[in-house]
Amino acid sequence: MRIGVLGRFQFSMFSGSQANGTLAVAETLRIQGNDTYLINSFERHEWWDDIVSMKEEWKDKILHWEDIKEKGVSSGKFDIVFEVGDMFSSAEEREKVCERSIVVIRKHAILEEIEHSLFPTSIAKRSFDRVSEIWVFDTHCNTDEIQVLETLARCPVRPIPYVWTPSIIERQRKEANAPVWLQTFHAFVNQTKVEENKIPELPWSVHVGETNTTVASSCTVPALIVREQNLRNILKISRVRFHNADHVYKSQFFKDNIWRHARVEDISGEFVGRQRSIDWVYEPMSCVISHIRFLPFRPMHFDLAWVGVPFIHNSLFIRDMGHGLDRMFYSDTRLTEACDALQRMKSDFIEKKGIFTLESINGIRQELLARISPISGFVQEKWKQAMDDFMKKPVIKYETPKLQETPKVQETPKVQETPKLNVIEIPKPVVAEPPKLNVIEVPKPTTVTKTLRVGFSDMWDSFNPEYNFFTLL
Repeated sequence: MRIGVLGRFQFSMFSGSQANGTLAVAETLRIQGNDTYLINSFERHEWWDDIVSMKEEWKDKILHWEDIKEKGVSSGKFDIVFEVGDMFSSAEEREKVCERSIVVIRKHAILEEIEHSLFPTSIAKRSFDRVSEIWVFDTHCNTDEIQVLETLARCPVRPIPYVWTPSIIERQRKEANAPVWLQTFHAFVNQTKVEENKIPELPWSVHVGETNTTVASSCTVPALIVREQNLRNILKISRVRFHNADHVYKSQFFKDNIWRHARVEDISGEFVGRQRSIDWVYEPMSCVISHIRFLPFRPMHFDLAWVGVPFIHNSLFIRDMGHGLDRMFYSDTRLTEACDALQRMKSDFIEKKGIFTLESINGIRQELLARISPISGFVQEKWKQAMDDFMKKPVIKYETPKLQETPKVQETPKVQETPKLNVIEIPKPVVAEPPKLNVIEVPKPTTVTKTLRVGFSDMWDSFNPEYNFFTLL
């Protein structure tokens, strides 16, 4: 079959998960023997901003939506288009490029709907008209989310195995001749001639790579973990970098209510913009503190694990992979457990075990390849089964039902005029005046006014004591 995979050639391939998601789906379908194309929805950019050499693997298999809008698909419509990294905005656009369309939801659907309802972070127009099916990663959905998507899109929703590709990292490592974390550390020790007994005293450089654009990924808990571990004196930390957080530090609320209670005076804390997580491998003694909510994992976790950057986390999925990643796990938002995870990380580093061995890194890679990569037997089997089931169904073009027009109100027929009647004047009756009564004045009751005085202490910034939630009760 001829299959198109819609993505967006914009920014770095490590900026968010859409680039990896787009290529992972495309690789999965190509391995099955399909004639697979990449369709770029962002202007006429030839590729993403980095890993340009990877474009050769898709030579003559890249189309641009801007060209398709003007000329159509030169070789005819695709049998299926998977909308992964972007979505078409209308039924007409889908009709122009394919017979059937499948939208792949890469994140938690309910969380996305709730956040976009509260915060207008996205102004992109969304349309599910003429979508044949919605496929959602099984790691990010449950029956509630399937029901929500079916209600919104009015088409079938199918859970499928999550897929992630390491080909982007490997191509980057080949381009830059990049090492894994252990190689950088050993090169640093050899160059600086650090004595063996002095290695445990080396200072660590901590990175916090949360997105800070969703309630599911925030730097708040990692900042508190840094403070707690400093009180317990676990790691010697030289600096902490909060990535994707330059806009966060501009918030006065964050400064007054979070950073004020989390900062450590003798540790340099930097709030910076985006940086590729794989570049942290070049920094000796670097590590990552991660915290997620409502998510099973973040793709960044797989990138870090693949190149051996040590990180503590609260992901059950990552914990179950083993090979030392289980020793860096902490539950939920428990700061004491996170500090224990840092202590175990330090012990494994000193004892040269767990993720600090090449054997463990290779074991982690094998786990990732077997569980979630396009070459995984499990992934291929489930995706092929889903494709076979989908193709057996007739082509049904689901459309969102349009609201019925309000029926016009019929004009009320004119009522015939009532014929005039002769009016006979009736004399008014004579009414006798009632006798006057003596009026006794009743004294007014005395009103007792009680005053309730309310004091407010330790309230938030800009709190109005005269008009607030409590005074309105």
